[in-house]
Amino acid sequence: MLGGNHRLLHEASGGIFMKKRMLLLPVVLIWAMVFSSCGVAVTPGPGADTSGNITIRMTWWGGQMRHDITNTVLEMYSEINPHIKFEAEYTSYDEYYPKLSAQAAARNMPDVFQCYVGVADTNMFIDEGYLANLDDLIKNNILDLSEWDESSKSLGKWEGVTYGISLGTNGNCMLYDPALFVQAGVAVPENGKYTWDDFEVTLEALKKGLPADIWPMSDFGTGGLNVDGFLAIYLRQNGTDLFTPDNQKILFDPKYLAEFFTIKQRFIEKGLIPPPGTFPSDLAIEESALVKGKAVIMNMWSNICNAYARAADRPMELLGLPGPNIEKAMYLRPSQHLAIAENSVIKEDAARFIAYFVNDIEANKVLNAERGIPNNPNVRAVLAENFDDIGKKVAVYTDYVALNSVERLYTQPVEVSVIARLLEDLEEQIAYGKLTPDAAAVAFVDGGNEILQN
Repeated sequence: MLGGNHRLLHEASGGIFMKKRMLLLPVVLIWAMVFSSCGVAVTPGPGADTSGNITIRMTWWGGQMRHDITNTVLEMYSEINPHIKFEAEYTSYDEYYPKLSAQAAARNMPDVFQCYVGVADTNMFIDEGYLANLDDLIKNNILDLSEWDESSKSLGKWEGVTYGISLGTNGNCMLYDPALFVQAGVAVPENGKYTWDDFEVTLEALKKGLPADIWPMSDFGTGGLNVDGFLAIYLRQNGTDLFTPDNQKILFDPKYLAEFFTIKQRFIEKGLIPPPGTFPSDLAIEESALVKGKAVIMNMWSNICNAYARAADRPMELLGLPGPNIEKAMYLRPSQHLAIAENSVIKEDAARFIAYFVNDIEANKVLNAERGIPNNPNVRAVLAENFDDIGKKVAVYTDYVALNSVERLYTQPVEVSVIARLLEDLEEQIAYGKLTPDAAAVAFVDGGNEILQN
């Protein structure tokens, strides 16, 4: 999810643009410092020492379960390759890219790092030459993807160059607590056969049938301008999208955002979802409303359902998003990528490790598809036989999305975080009665386009 609440836009739409510029300025300054005009001279990482020992620095974001299983796999690799040790760095997503940006500014990025090729933060690194081109490593089987199909190999390409190796595929879903549906006496909607109106009726029934301190749903999608949040789903269901293909302009008519704002505000007013600020965006999985039994449904990516189900320690189920036209809105995407820094002096060793991470069956038994359904068919087949209950449900859901989706390239403009904050601020103004949905929708399209043009 995107960052926490922002209250820079307290006035009505007349004061939006000045404050939006105030919001844009710090972001621009930060990135100007990170990607200065001095070019892309790099400082090598620690790499190999004179004794032949090698240290691979690796960083990723995630929850505690991801940290634990990843560290276990690093230990397994070191047992097989005693001359290789790891310096592991891991954090929450909110802290991840600021830290990685600081390392990029110092020309000292980790050898191997988790990212997402196609999103603004990573693409800035690509544009400035901070990510290594992996094509020769793949061609020479140093980064061995020989068991992968061509489609899976291409999932980390940007403008024809491979910069990342996909760690798995996933889709947007809703994870829910079936016991609370039973407690409320409410039927679970059927995938592909329910609409936003039906969903509203279901949430109303849950609210009526459950104690007052349990929210029917913890939030309204994955938040802000996440390319696959509820807003993006709603827009694609109506035949449009967030941005033009070149990411230079807001694509949709404001009327669709006004409709979306109206639905969301109605859900808030009815007590179906909490108002802005009720739950911090950076809550650990273990502290989330769903895990704590304070919400019935939570929107998320399918690859992290496993972590939530384990943290809750009770049965969980997956549900697709409301329709109509859900097949126009859903698609499978890589969950994350592993990339190699251009400043790394041990690219071949880093590549061999990545090949192990995505191909080794014993390693992937530990990783257990927590980052998405694996791309290696042999790994996928073995895991399918040994998936736990939630793992099997995620695999079934991934197949459902594959059959009810479109092929789609996941991209964002570099200014997406600034535009997302504008959206959050406008949503708050609607919630506090300072703007109507219609006025907020027009203000967002105008403000978003001004940010993109600047």
